[in-house]
Amino acid sequence: MKKARYEYLEHTADAMFRAYGDTLEEAFAAAAQALAGLMWNPDEVRPRVTRGVKVTGRDRPQLLVAFLEEVLFLLETEGFMLREAVDVTLSSRGVERRGDDLGFVLTATLRGGPLSAGTATHGEVKAVTYNQIEVDPGGPGRPAVVQVVVDM
Repeated sequence: MKKARYEYLEHTADAMFRAYGDTLEEAFAAAAQALAGLMWNPDEVRPRVTRGVKVTGRDRPQLLVAFLEEVLFLLETEGFMLREAVDVTLSSRGVERRGDDLGFVLTATLRGGPLSAGTATHGEVKAVTYNQIEVDPGGPGRPAVVQVVVDM
């Protein structure tokens, strides 16, 4: 897998980042790693544990929030520290006859390790927000980009 591309941006109260990819799937994977990077160094986590995840959202921003909240949920409930998200797949659930969008589904494999007493952490993300969220699927010659603000 390619090195995740993301950057942290200035924000007055919370933390904000922008993640990039050649595809929207790569940008979502980079966003998960950026989220983890707010709390620990993902490169220092030995990938001894994998978790399969599946989330849904009525639109892409809600799907992104659900995916990142799943990373936080696994940290809180299992002490799972993310190193990387791989095999990220996004699909549309289709459109009803009335023209209503039925939303999107994301599946991914999360690789990481257990939180332990010797693990260096440097922050706590409380929640992923919809504030200033952006999801740009990109196009010919331009990358997919997502932007997220989290409550620290």
